Amino acid sequence: MRRLSIVVVVVHWCTATLAAQMVPEQSPVAQLRQLLQSPDAEVRLAAAAGLAVPRPFDLGQPYQAAVADLMRVVAEDADEGVAEMAALALHGIGSWPPGVFEFVGAKLATWRAAGVPAAVIERMQATLQHRERGWPGAALVPDLVLLLHERATARAALVALAMLGDDAAAAMPDVDAMLPAAADRERWRATFTLVRIGATRAPSLRAARGDRHDAVRLWAAHAVAQPTPAELEPWLGDARVVVRQWALQRVAPLGASAAPIVGELVPLLAAMATRGDALGVVQQLGPHAAAIAPALVPWLDDAERIDVAVAALAGIGPAAAEVAAAPLVRFVTQPCRGEHGERMRFENQVLTAVAALAAIAPGQAVDALWPGFVAPLPSPWPGEWVLVTRFCFVGAAGVVKLPELRRLLASDDRNDRLRALMALRGIGAAAAPALAAILPCLHDVDEFVRREATAAVLAMGPAAAPALPELDSAFTIWPEHRRRELVPGLAAIGPAAEPLLLRALREGDDGTRQVAAVQLWQAKTLSAAAMTAMAESPETNVLDCYLRRRWPELCRVEAPWTRWTAGSYIGELTRLLWASRAAPPAGDERRPWREEGTLTEWVLGFAGHQDATVRAAAAHVLGLLPSTPATLAALRELASDGHRNTRLAALWALGRPQAHAAVDVLVAALQDADWSVAATADMALRGVFVR
Repeated sequence: MRRLSIVVVVVHWCTATLAAQMVPEQSPVAQLRQLLQSPDAEVRLAAAAGLAVPRPFDLGQPYQAAVADLMRVVAEDADEGVAEMAALALHGIGSWPPGVFEFVGAKLATWRAAGVPAAVIERMQATLQHRERGWPGAALVPDLVLLLHERATARAALVALAMLGDDAAAAMPDVDAMLPAAADRERWRATFTLVRIGATRAPSLRAARGDRHDAVRLWAAHAVAQPTPAELEPWLGDARVVVRQWALQRVAPLGASAAPIVGELVPLLAAMATRGDALGVVQQLGPHAAAIAPALVPWLDDAERIDVAVAALAGIGPAAAEVAAAPLVRFVTQPCRGEHGERMRFENQVLTAVAALAAIAPGQAVDALWPGFVAPLPSPWPGEWVLVTRFCFVGAAGVVKLPELRRLLASDDRNDRLRALMALRGIGAAAAPALAAILPCLHDVDEFVRREATAAVLAMGPAAAPALPELDSAFTIWPEHRRRELVPGLAAIGPAAEPLLLRALREGDDGTRQVAAVQLWQAKTLSAAAMTAMAESPETNVLDCYLRRRWPELCRVEAPWTRWTAGSYIGELTRLLWASRAAPPAGDERRPWREEGTLTEWVLGFAGHQDATVRAAAAHVLGLLPSTPATLAALRELASDGHRNTRLAALWALGRPQAHAAVDVLVAALQDADWSVAATADMALRGVFVR
């Protein structure tokens, strides 16, 4: 238990500090690497677990600096639990040959002392010292295979082959042959290696799925596309979070055949570390997860678990109606309680439960909440219309009350009109037959009625198109800071609503303009007038959306070995646009970013900009544009820039397949004093020599 507690503490610590990892110095990796050398096995286990935490990657990600240390732990640690956790961490990081080179280089002297032939040592030294001759991953494999047959070096060779990934595919027959007869400690490492080098069809790997050793079975199960429920069951209850998360990823595809292990999802829903993954599995299984519904019902009375219970029951759907509908009805019809803050939280939980009840038993949801909806209101608008609001969350299920809602729209009581409009907004597109009855409310004498009528019409999507002439004047009724709420509804109507979207783009506040720009970018069709309005906008976010529309190819990640998100490149191009507008050439009124065939020439003009951020942006964009002698020359120069971020961007851009003309620059950058720059150069070399 103490060991598990340490693991949990370190995992949460690493997760909490992840947001601060903008540069390697700010990450916890340096401390975790030191902890891997602790004499206390529990501390080493916690450090390995910290490095195994799922996390987003980025260029120069500092977690990869620990690869060599983790490899040493897998190969040498006396505690097998620590070694297994380190292997899981390496598996999460993925193939990282530079870590192999560091590990092998540090082991050469030890191997020489252990009796490894001098010729083997010399060949490996030469391979590691002459990277400019080509990517040396595969070149190391023959000598590592020789080391597999020596007791003193077998473990280290297995781990090195594992981290070379598919570069080590040629070693598969030798690793496969040694697995059946090896001792437990070497057998699970051999299984791990076969999985990492992609040898999923190795005969011994298939046999290892029934091995007596836990770690062997785990790695053998990793190799199959979809393990059986019996194979997954022990891993769903494993003490290691990363193992439970791995097993959860393979439950949903089982569908109906997951029935024998569905019960294992309940404790995973209760645990904070696996709650999100388990909830996703339940929602994917849908009715196939109905067996756990009885266990979730008591959670409706647990303030800490109710949100999870409601989301899971909604995911199961009508299959949970028999056991969950009645308890949900009782929950959503009880009065508010407690102080103001507690009442607000309780009411939010009730509204979520109403949506779940509507998904599970729509008829019961409507019948239970309708009496409260039409009851006399406790206070005038605006007030806390709790029971009215609850009915509005039944969504499309409320369409059965459409005749009654039409009658309320014609009432002389403005509160009746308001509650009817709120319900119609919740019903959404299904309320389209009531559009004619709503239109007079757009000109109601009461301002709140006019606002709700506008929202109810926009909730109908394309069916609201006939109301566009009415909406043009009604749009101004909403306060400026709330008009952003209407923009998605306008976009859902279709191309006919573009004039109103452009009006929101020109006249709205910052939030409204931003939402309008996003909707224009996502629109299937867009007029030339809209494109011009976006291109000439002074707002950064509008420009960003324009560029995504103008050059969608810059939203693609072309190099699969990178970890950058697709949006990064557009963001960099936006920076260049702002730099251009800040200091336009005298008398130059052109807009190069709107002209065909001039983008590369225009971006090259920023390669020598005085602002390092602008130079880095130019390098990023050049990395996605077609390679020319001019772009290559600019990137070679930027790769030696005095600013770290500019070097990072240029090295990334030079890492193109078959871009051998830049290898000398990349090799020189391997010696950069900044670790993240050197790591990026290693990445780029892999991109140059990718098969």
